[in-house]
Amino acid sequence: MIESGLIDYADVVTGRASFDSIMRASAVIQFDNAVSHAINKVKK
Repeated sequence: MIESGLIDYADVVTGRASFDSIMRASAVIQFDNAVSHAINKVKK
């Protein structure tokens, strides 16, 4: 069984994890963008 990070290799093969991990990754990216946006506002 190969595991890398949050994604289980077997789940990727069966297609179960792909949507889940994509949603998780995009949520993290959106959160990062929101935080950096807020920091930029505070700096001005």
